[in-house]
Amino acid sequence: MGTGLTWLKATAEAMLPRIDLPDLLFEVHSWTGFLDAFGHVSERRTRMEGLLVSLVALLVAESRNIGLTPSSRRRTRR
Repeated sequence: MGTGLTWLKATAEAMLPRIDLPDLLFEVHSWTGFLDAFGHVSERRTRMEGLLVSLVALLVAESRNIGLTPSSRRRTRR
C-alpha cells in the first residue's frame, strides 16, 4: 500500500468510533426502522417480547457464520 493510502486508512480509522455490531444495528433501526420489515412467516403480529433483540442476535449470528445453535446453547454449572 502506498504512503498516501496508508495515511488515508489510518486517518479514516481514527475518525470512526469503535462500536459493537449489535449497537450499530439498533442505532440504524432507530433512524430507519429497518427491523420492522422482518415479520413472522404467518404474517400475523408476533406476541414475542424482545423481538428486536432476537432479530439483532440472529443477524449478528448469521453475519459471523456461527448460526443459531452456538448462540442458543446455555451452559450448565455443576
